[in-house]
Amino acid sequence: MVKYSYEDVAQHLRKEHPGCPEFALNYFATSISEREWRNASLGMAVGITLQTYLRHNLTEYETLLLIGVDREEALRRVQPRVAAMLKTWKRKRRKKRRSKASSTQARRDADAPPSTDERQDTGMLDEQQLSGRVTNSPTDSRREEDQQ
Repeated sequence: MVKYSYEDVAQHLRKEHPGCPEFALNYFATSISEREWRNASLGMAVGITLQTYLRHNLTEYETLLLIGVDREEALRRVQPRVAAMLKTWKRKRRKKRRSKASSTQARRDADAPPSTDERQDTGMLDEQQLSGRVTNSPTDSRREEDQQ
């Protein structure tokens, strides 16, 4: 069993997933560093944690299980979306250049938070999604199984 330090996990996330929002990085680094990992490298621990979180919280995976879809089929259905979200986090965030005329409108647009659909489609998380997790849900045992 191995336990990774918060600093090591955070550094790995910043290097391998530069598009991951800072508040999410803190959440994942804390989550990963608080548990002991059996036969998992740091990269594997990060991958397991990110995929499990995204699958259970930002896809219809649990709904599919609840309506009776086989677990393997549910995983197959949601994996493209999980992969797309992870792919956006692999890229560095780019700053867009704008003309003066469009910068005023851009500032107004930037003040408006993205819709839930926009966050889910681009792998964006907000702090409410991380802090609002139900910790005693019936799927917690499945999450533990997924991570080991």
